[in-house]
Amino acid sequence: MPRHPQFRLALFRDYDRLAKVLAQQKKAAALVEKAEALRKGVIDGADVQFLAARLFATAIPLLQQDEKLSADERTAFARSVTGQAIDSLRAAVDKGFKDAAKLKAEALFTPLRGRDDFRQIQAEVERRAGNPSR
Repeated sequence: MPRHPQFRLALFRDYDRLAKVLAQQKKAAALVEKAEALRKGVIDGADVQFLAARLFATAIPLLQQDEKLSADERTAFARSVTGQAIDSLRAAVDKGFKDAAKLKAEALFTPLRGRDDFRQIQAEVERRAGNPSR
C-alpha cells in the first residue's frame, strides 16, 4: 500500500483538480465513479475517505439538476450518492478524522448539512477534536 507522503499529496491534488473539471463539465457519474474508486483503492485512511466524501458531495447538486434524468431518477440517484457521501464521512471518522474546522468549513457538504446523520458525524468529530484520546 503506497504511503509515501509525496504520493498521497500528489494524489489528493490530482483528484481535487479532476473533481473541479468534472463538476464544471457537469459529469456527475464520473465524479461518483472516481469517488468509488478512491474508497476501494490501494490507499486508505481518513484523508482518503474524506476526499471521497467531497467527490460524492460534489455530484449531488449535479444529479439534482440533470435534465437528462427523470425527476424520479434525479431523486433516487441523488439520495444514493448522498448516502455514499455520508458513508465515506463515517469511514473517515472511524479511521481517525477529527478536523472539526475542516468539516464545518467544507462548502461541498452543504447538501448534507440538514441530515441527522451528518449532524451526528459532525458532533462526533467535534467531540474527538476536543478530546484527542477518543
